[in-house]
Amino acid sequence: MKNIIIGLFIMFSIQSYANTDTLYANISATQAYDSILAYNNNPFFVILDVRTASEYVSHIEGGVNIDFYNPNFSLILDSLNKCKIYLIHCQSGGRSAQVYTMMQTKHFKTVYNMLGGINAWNSASFPTTSIVAPKLGLLTDSVNFFNTNIGSIDSILVTLTNCKNSILNISSSTSLLGTEFSSSFNNINLYGARDYSFYIYYQPTDLLNDSIIVLIESNGGNKTLYIKGNALPTNIKLIEINNDIIISKSDNYINLRTNSNDIISNICLYDINGKKLIDKTNNETIVNCYIKNIKSGIYILHIVTSNNIHFTRKIFL
Repeated sequence: MKNIIIGLFIMFSIQSYANTDTLYANISATQAYDSILAYNNNPFFVILDVRTASEYVSHIEGGVNIDFYNPNFSLILDSLNKCKIYLIHCQSGGRSAQVYTMMQTKHFKTVYNMLGGINAWNSASFPTTSIVAPKLGLLTDSVNFFNTNIGSIDSILVTLTNCKNSILNISSSTSLLGTEFSSSFNNINLYGARDYSFYIYYQPTDLLNDSIIVLIESNGGNKTLYIKGNALPTNIKLIEINNDIIISKSDNYINLRTNSNDIISNICLYDINGKKLIDKTNNETIVNCYIKNIKSGIYILHIVTSNNIHFTRKIFL
Protein backbone atom coordinates (compact mmCIF):
# COMPACT_ATOMS: atom_id res chain seq x y z
CA MET A 1 0.00 0.00 0.00
CA LYS A 2 2.82 2.41 0.86
CA ASN A 3 4.39 1.99 -2.60
CA ILE A 4 1.03 2.69 -4.26
CA ILE A 5 0.58 5.90 -2.23
CA ILE A 6 4.10 7.11 -3.09
CA GLY A 7 3.49 6.35 -6.75
CA LEU A 8 0.24 8.32 -6.74
CA PHE A 9 1.93 11.23 -4.98
CA ILE A 10 4.65 11.43 -7.61
CA MET A 11 2.13 11.12 -10.43
CA PHE A 12 -0.02 14.00 -9.16
CA SER A 13 2.77 16.24 -7.85
CA ILE A 14 4.77 16.26 -11.08
CA GLN A 15 3.07 18.01 -13.96
CA SER A 16 4.61 16.77 -17.18
CA TYR A 17 3.60 16.70 -20.81
CA ALA A 18 3.42 13.66 -23.07
CA ASN A 19 5.50 15.16 -25.87
CA THR A 20 8.62 12.99 -25.96
CA ASP A 21 10.74 15.99 -26.95
CA THR A 22 9.87 18.02 -23.85
CA LEU A 23 9.47 17.59 -20.11
CA TYR A 24 7.98 20.25 -17.82
CA ALA A 25 7.52 19.38 -14.16
CA ASN A 26 6.67 21.04 -10.84
CA ILE A 27 8.70 19.26 -8.17
CA SER A 28 9.25 19.49 -4.41
CA ALA A 29 12.45 20.63 -2.72
CA THR A 30 13.28 17.00 -1.92
CA GLN A 31 12.82 15.99 -5.56
CA ALA A 32 14.95 18.97 -6.59
CA TYR A 33 17.71 17.84 -4.22
CA ASP A 34 17.57 14.31 -5.65
CA SER A 35 17.67 15.73 -9.20
CA ILE A 36 20.78 17.76 -8.41
CA LEU A 37 22.50 14.61 -7.15
CA ALA A 38 21.37 12.66 -10.22
CA TYR A 39 22.60 15.32 -12.66
CA ASN A 40 25.88 15.95 -10.81
CA ASN A 41 28.69 16.72 -13.31
CA ASN A 42 26.25 16.73 -16.23
CA PRO A 43 27.21 19.80 -18.32
CA PHE A 44 23.65 20.00 -19.70
CA PHE A 45 22.17 20.60 -16.23
CA VAL A 46 21.55 24.17 -15.00
CA ILE A 47 20.23 25.40 -11.63
CA LEU A 48 18.59 28.72 -12.51
CA ASP A 49 18.03 31.06 -9.55
CA VAL A 50 15.76 33.94 -10.62
CA ARG A 51 15.96 35.94 -7.37
CA THR A 52 17.57 39.36 -6.92
CA ALA A 53 21.30 39.70 -6.30
CA SER A 54 20.73 40.46 -2.60
CA GLU A 55 18.58 37.35 -2.16
CA TYR A 56 21.14 35.29 -4.06
CA VAL A 57 23.87 35.87 -1.44
CA SER A 58 22.87 32.50 0.02
CA HIS A 59 22.14 30.05 -2.82
CA ILE A 60 22.21 26.42 -3.91
CA GLU A 61 25.73 25.41 -4.90
CA GLY A 62 26.30 26.02 -8.61
CA GLY A 63 23.07 27.98 -8.99
CA VAL A 64 23.20 30.63 -11.73
CA ASN A 65 21.59 33.95 -10.85
CA ILE A 66 19.50 35.74 -13.48
CA ASP A 67 17.27 38.34 -11.83
CA PHE A 68 13.59 38.02 -12.83
CA TYR A 69 13.21 41.80 -12.41
CA ASN A 70 15.99 42.56 -14.90
CA PRO A 71 14.27 44.46 -17.77
CA ASN A 72 16.19 42.25 -20.22
CA PHE A 73 15.22 39.01 -18.49
CA SER A 74 13.23 37.66 -21.45
CA LEU A 75 16.09 38.41 -23.85
CA ILE A 76 18.55 36.69 -21.53
CA LEU A 77 16.33 33.59 -21.49
CA ASP A 78 16.32 33.67 -25.30
CA SER A 79 20.13 33.52 -25.28
CA LEU A 80 20.24 30.29 -23.25
CA ASN A 81 20.59 26.82 -24.74
CA LYS A 82 17.05 25.43 -24.99
CA CYS A 83 18.26 21.83 -25.11
CA LYS A 84 19.69 21.87 -21.59
CA ILE A 85 17.96 20.64 -18.43
CA TYR A 86 16.85 23.50 -16.17
CA LEU A 87 15.91 23.43 -12.49
CA ILE A 88 14.42 26.86 -11.70
CA HIS A 89 13.55 28.44 -8.36
CA CYS A 90 13.05 31.76 -6.62
CA GLN A 91 12.46 32.70 -2.96
CA SER A 92 8.98 31.29 -2.42
CA GLY A 93 7.76 30.06 -5.83
CA GLY A 94 5.89 33.01 -7.37
CA ARG A 95 8.54 34.27 -9.77
CA SER A 96 9.78 30.83 -10.79
CA ALA A 97 6.19 29.83 -11.65
CA GLN A 98 6.09 32.70 -14.13
CA VAL A 99 9.50 31.76 -15.53
CA TYR A 100 8.33 28.15 -15.80
CA THR A 101 5.50 29.29 -18.09
CA MET A 102 7.80 31.59 -20.05
CA MET A 103 10.30 28.79 -20.71
CA GLN A 104 7.55 26.55 -22.03
CA THR A 105 6.37 29.32 -24.35
CA LYS A 106 9.96 29.77 -25.53
CA HIS A 107 10.19 26.02 -26.26
CA PHE A 108 12.84 24.99 -23.76
CA LYS A 109 13.09 21.19 -23.80
CA THR A 110 13.32 20.24 -20.10
CA VAL A 111 12.31 22.49 -17.20
CA TYR A 112 11.78 21.58 -13.54
CA ASN A 113 10.21 24.19 -11.26
CA MET A 114 10.96 23.82 -7.52
CA LEU A 115 7.75 24.55 -5.62
CA GLY A 116 8.13 26.79 -2.58
CA GLY A 117 11.48 28.14 -3.75
CA ILE A 118 14.52 28.49 -1.51
CA ASN A 119 12.19 28.76 1.49
CA ALA A 120 11.10 25.15 0.96
CA TRP A 121 14.72 24.17 0.37
CA ASN A 122 15.81 25.74 3.66
CA SER A 123 12.86 24.20 5.53
CA ALA A 124 14.10 20.80 4.40
CA SER A 125 17.58 21.69 5.79
CA PHE A 126 19.29 21.23 2.45
CA PRO A 127 22.68 23.00 2.07
CA THR A 128 23.31 26.49 0.67
CA THR A 129 26.49 28.44 0.08
CA SER A 130 27.75 31.97 -0.58
CA ILE A 131 30.58 30.77 -2.83
CA VAL A 132 30.55 31.30 -6.59
CA ALA A 133 32.93 29.62 -9.02
CA PRO A 134 33.17 28.82 -12.73
CA LYS A 135 33.25 25.30 -14.18
CA LEU A 136 34.15 24.35 -17.73
CA GLY A 137 31.82 21.86 -19.39
CA LEU A 138 32.12 20.17 -22.76
CA LEU A 139 28.87 19.52 -24.62
CA THR A 140 30.80 17.80 -27.43
CA ASP A 141 33.26 15.25 -26.05
CA SER A 142 34.56 13.88 -29.35
CA VAL A 143 34.83 14.96 -32.98
CA ASN A 144 34.84 12.28 -35.67
CA PHE A 145 35.17 13.02 -39.37
CA PHE A 146 34.15 10.08 -41.56
CA ASN A 147 35.16 9.67 -45.20
CA THR A 148 36.23 13.21 -46.06
CA ASN A 149 37.55 13.45 -49.62
CA ILE A 150 41.22 14.38 -49.90
CA GLY A 151 41.53 18.11 -50.55
CA SER A 152 38.00 18.96 -49.39
CA ILE A 153 37.13 20.55 -46.03
CA ASP A 154 34.62 19.23 -43.49
CA SER A 155 33.59 21.00 -40.29
CA ILE A 156 32.00 19.99 -36.98
CA LEU A 157 30.64 22.40 -34.36
CA VAL A 158 32.01 22.03 -30.81
CA THR A 159 30.24 23.64 -27.84
CA LEU A 160 31.71 24.56 -24.45
CA THR A 161 29.67 25.78 -21.49
CA ASN A 162 30.03 27.39 -18.07
CA CYS A 163 28.34 24.88 -15.74
CA LYS A 164 28.45 27.16 -12.68
CA ASN A 165 28.04 30.74 -11.61
CA SER A 166 31.22 32.85 -11.81
CA ILE A 167 32.77 34.19 -15.01
CA LEU A 168 34.59 31.43 -16.89
CA ASN A 169 37.74 32.41 -18.77
CA ILE A 170 38.52 29.90 -21.51
CA SER A 171 42.15 30.76 -21.98
CA SER A 172 43.77 28.33 -24.41
CA SER A 173 43.65 25.08 -26.33
CA THR A 174 46.24 22.77 -27.86
CA SER A 175 47.57 24.15 -31.14
CA LEU A 176 46.46 22.34 -34.29
CA LEU A 177 49.31 23.73 -36.39
CA GLY A 178 51.09 21.03 -38.36
CA THR A 179 48.04 18.76 -38.40
CA GLU A 180 45.26 18.31 -40.94
CA PHE A 181 42.85 19.91 -38.46
CA SER A 182 42.22 23.58 -37.75
CA SER A 183 39.66 25.52 -35.70
CA SER A 184 37.92 28.86 -35.19
CA PHE A 185 38.61 28.74 -31.42
CA ASN A 186 39.21 32.04 -29.60
CA ASN A 187 39.79 32.82 -25.94
CA ILE A 188 36.52 33.98 -24.38
CA ASN A 189 34.75 34.78 -21.11
CA LEU A 190 31.42 33.13 -20.30
CA TYR A 191 28.78 33.95 -17.69
CA GLY A 192 27.08 31.06 -15.89
CA ALA A 193 24.93 28.72 -18.06
CA ARG A 194 26.19 30.36 -21.26
CA ASP A 195 27.74 28.47 -24.17
CA TYR A 196 30.54 29.10 -26.61
CA SER A 197 30.66 27.26 -29.95
CA PHE A 198 33.47 27.01 -32.48
CA TYR A 199 34.27 24.86 -35.50
CA ILE A 200 36.84 22.13 -35.97
CA TYR A 201 37.87 21.82 -39.63
CA TYR A 202 39.38 18.78 -41.33
CA GLN A 203 41.23 18.92 -44.66
CA PRO A 204 43.00 15.60 -45.30
CA THR A 205 45.97 15.46 -47.65
CA ASP A 206 46.43 11.66 -47.67
CA LEU A 207 44.62 8.42 -46.84
CA LEU A 208 46.24 8.00 -43.42
CA ASN A 209 43.93 8.16 -40.40
CA ASP A 210 44.38 11.37 -38.40
CA SER A 211 43.85 11.99 -34.69
CA ILE A 212 44.80 14.47 -32.00
CA ILE A 213 43.95 15.09 -28.35
CA VAL A 214 43.17 18.74 -27.60
CA LEU A 215 43.44 20.16 -24.08
CA ILE A 216 41.14 23.13 -23.43
CA GLU A 217 42.22 25.19 -20.41
CA SER A 218 40.21 27.59 -18.24
CA ASN A 219 39.95 29.05 -14.74
CA GLY A 220 37.13 26.53 -14.18
CA GLY A 221 39.17 23.42 -14.93
CA ASN A 222 40.41 21.77 -18.10
CA LYS A 223 38.72 19.47 -20.61
CA THR A 224 40.04 17.03 -23.20
CA LEU A 225 38.61 16.86 -26.72
CA TYR A 226 39.33 13.84 -28.92
CA ILE A 227 39.46 14.54 -32.66
CA LYS A 228 39.67 11.85 -35.36
CA GLY A 229 39.44 11.87 -39.14
CA ASN A 230 39.73 9.52 -42.08
CA ALA A 231 39.82 10.33 -45.77
CA LEU A 232 38.47 9.09 -49.10
CA PRO A 233 40.31 9.38 -52.44
CA THR A 234 39.16 12.33 -54.54
CA ASN A 235 37.48 10.02 -57.10
CA ILE A 236 35.07 8.58 -54.51
CA LYS A 237 31.65 10.16 -54.00
CA LEU A 238 29.89 9.40 -50.73
CA ILE A 239 26.28 8.33 -51.39
CA GLU A 240 25.10 7.54 -47.88
CA ILE A 241 26.45 7.24 -44.34
CA ASN A 242 24.38 6.40 -41.27
CA ASN A 243 24.52 4.16 -38.20
CA ASP A 244 24.28 1.05 -40.37
CA ILE A 245 26.21 1.37 -43.59
CA ILE A 246 28.54 3.51 -45.68
CA ILE A 247 27.88 3.61 -49.44
CA SER A 248 30.21 5.43 -51.82
CA LYS A 249 30.84 5.59 -55.56
CA SER A 250 34.17 5.74 -57.38
CA ASP A 251 34.45 5.86 -61.15
CA ASN A 252 32.78 2.63 -62.38
CA TYR A 253 32.24 1.03 -58.96
CA ILE A 254 29.90 1.26 -56.01
CA ASN A 255 31.62 0.60 -52.67
CA LEU A 256 29.91 -0.69 -49.53
CA ARG A 257 31.00 -1.15 -45.93
CA THR A 258 29.04 -1.72 -42.72
CA ASN A 259 29.84 0.61 -39.83
CA SER A 260 30.26 -2.42 -37.56
CA ASN A 261 32.79 -3.90 -40.02
CA ASP A 262 30.68 -7.05 -40.31
CA ILE A 263 31.36 -9.27 -43.30
CA ILE A 264 29.01 -8.56 -46.21
CA SER A 265 27.88 -11.94 -47.53
CA ASN A 266 25.56 -10.85 -50.34
CA ILE A 267 24.61 -7.72 -52.26
CA CYS A 268 21.80 -7.31 -54.80
CA LEU A 269 20.91 -4.29 -56.89
CA TYR A 270 17.41 -3.89 -58.38
CA ASP A 271 15.93 -1.30 -60.71
CA ILE A 272 12.67 0.41 -59.74
CA ASN A 273 10.70 -2.29 -61.58
CA GLY A 274 12.21 -5.01 -59.41
CA LYS A 275 14.58 -6.41 -62.03
CA LYS A 276 17.76 -7.80 -60.43
CA LEU A 277 20.86 -6.25 -62.00
CA ILE A 278 23.56 -7.41 -59.57
CA ASP A 279 23.69 -10.46 -57.32
CA LYS A 280 27.11 -10.78 -55.75
CA THR A 281 28.33 -13.19 -53.08
CA ASN A 282 31.10 -11.87 -50.87
CA ASN A 283 33.21 -12.78 -47.83
CA GLU A 284 34.80 -9.42 -46.96
CA THR A 285 33.88 -6.37 -44.87
CA ILE A 286 34.01 -4.21 -48.01
CA VAL A 287 32.32 -4.84 -51.36
CA ASN A 288 33.09 -3.20 -54.72
CA CYS A 289 30.52 -3.71 -57.49
CA TYR A 290 31.15 -2.88 -61.14
CA ILE A 291 28.39 -0.55 -62.44
CA LYS A 292 29.82 0.91 -65.65
CA ASN A 293 27.02 -0.53 -67.77
CA ILE A 294 24.25 0.60 -65.43
CA LYS A 295 22.47 3.81 -66.43
CA SER A 296 22.00 6.75 -64.04
CA GLY A 297 18.81 6.52 -62.04
CA ILE A 298 17.14 5.29 -58.86
CA TYR A 299 17.89 1.75 -57.67
CA ILE A 300 17.17 -0.51 -54.71
CA LEU A 301 20.18 -1.95 -52.90
CA HIS A 302 19.81 -5.02 -50.66
CA ILE A 303 22.69 -6.12 -48.43
CA VAL A 304 23.00 -9.17 -46.19
CA THR A 305 25.76 -9.54 -43.59
CA SER A 306 27.30 -12.72 -42.21
CA ASN A 307 25.16 -12.17 -39.08
CA ASN A 308 22.04 -12.37 -41.29
CA ILE A 309 21.33 -8.66 -40.86
CA HIS A 310 19.54 -7.17 -43.88
CA PHE A 311 19.85 -3.60 -45.13
CA THR A 312 17.71 -2.16 -47.91
CA ARG A 313 18.44 1.28 -49.34
CA LYS A 314 17.11 3.39 -52.20
CA ILE A 315 20.10 5.02 -53.95
CA PHE A 316 20.74 7.22 -56.96
CA LEU A 317 23.56 6.26 -59.31
